[in-house]
Amino acid sequence: MSGPKNFKKFFKKMPKKRLNLQFRPSYISRPLPAAETVEQVLIQKAQYKEMFAKVNAEQCPVCFGQLDGEVYFSHANVYCCANGEEEYKVFYRYGVEYPVYTRTTIYLGCYGYEVDSEWMTDDDFNNVICRFNLNLNFRESDDIKEKLLDFIGERFVFDADSDEKSLMNKINLYRTLS
Repeated sequence: MSGPKNFKKFFKKMPKKRLNLQFRPSYISRPLPAAETVEQVLIQKAQYKEMFAKVNAEQCPVCFGQLDGEVYFSHANVYCCANGEEEYKVFYRYGVEYPVYTRTTIYLGCYGYEVDSEWMTDDDFNNVICRFNLNLNFRESDDIKEKLLDFIGERFVFDADSDEKSLMNKINLYRTLS
């Protein structure tokens, strides 16, 4: 039979545990978040209601669909509910009258047109209009975008019922005026 006959003798023969004197920093906790006052919470709720009303008042300029997405008291990142982020995507910030960033994509014929509008100052937007071929693989189409127009001015908005010819006429008009 293996093992000790008496456990008292067994534990006496065990070597004593050495003290480990390595430096161990004490547990450092993260700072607590700032406590929000009741006034701050009420202000945030009012801001949220304003942002929510602003988003609900807007609609997709291409298909006139409702916008859906993340709405917070300080900002909103929403997109077209009918056709998703690829068709219309917009970013709002509280206190700014205009959308901070919009991306609109419309498919006409064998080309897709993409307009990126970024708010710069009061009424000025940086507008970039690109065209890509729909006959290519979708993953490759992002790499092969032809920049048609890059200008600073009013926000460029697609007409929902426009065809390819009228859209190119509008782009050429902007091109000559800028």
